[in-house]
Amino acid sequence: MKNKSGSFKERIRANSKLNLLDDTTIESSISLICIRVPKTEIYSSSQVRKFFDVERIREMGNSLVEHGQIQPIVVYPKDDQGYKIQKGERRWRGAMSNDNVKFLDCIIRVKGTVFEQLAENIIREALTPFETGRAIIQAKKEKGLDNKQISLKLTISEARVSAFIKAASCPLQIEVAYKEGKIGDVDTINSLRIAYNINKRLVNEALENSISRKEAKALVKSLKINHKVKLVKKARSVRIKYNDHLGYIDLKGESKDGFIDIILDNNSEKVIVPVSDIHVVGYFEFCMQNSIVY
Repeated sequence: MKNKSGSFKERIRANSKLNLLDDTTIESSISLICIRVPKTEIYSSSQVRKFFDVERIREMGNSLVEHGQIQPIVVYPKDDQGYKIQKGERRWRGAMSNDNVKFLDCIIRVKGTVFEQLAENIIREALTPFETGRAIIQAKKEKGLDNKQISLKLTISEARVSAFIKAASCPLQIEVAYKEGKIGDVDTINSLRIAYNINKRLVNEALENSISRKEAKALVKSLKINHKVKLVKKARSVRIKYNDHLGYIDLKGESKDGFIDIILDNNSEKVIVPVSDIHVVGYFEFCMQNSIVY
């Protein structure tokens, strides 16, 4: 769906007096969580039969495809059936009438602090790992918190916080695979993220089908073993002066006692000279190739 009015979350921030990361504990305050939800996970529980003009609903569905969703619908927190609609049933019905509309922007509006809501949604798995990671990153930035402080507020481990943050940086292919049900958890997501950075083609092939956590870890292990990269390692050497010429001591030299192997800047060949004839002028770094496992 196209969106010509800025991102959904940007519009929420612009139109609401509430901070999405408001950490106040005023019980009467209303906090907002903004997510994109598959339309099939949204439902209406209206007990009173309502009349909906079928043609108008169809037009609304076409408008969602052509112009994007201008206004989000408001839902309750996710329960066993999904997200129950508070406001916006016509928009939902319009989406249900058009197969080209897959997701709807939603506001989850509940009492309590955003951190409490986020913790609850992590437990319920109401947000994807990617959405959770982005919310945590936003909290770190806006509240000036580190991973440990976030973990205490969300009552999850610091390692878990780190895993969600890393998931937020995954390539789109992995996020799409998760939404399609091919990937099951944040650990699998991050294994595939690592594998993708090593070999994009193999990961894209793997994502053509479902992949388990065990299979994802095995893929990463295999890629790390079989794909080696050359890294430049800096080595330190003694900088010397000999007969008014600069050079350095050959670290692999095997000269006899009282002599030393040097290489002058103006001559790449090794020279053996008396130790007493050289003057140390400092240190410098040079590059040497070293093959290591990725």
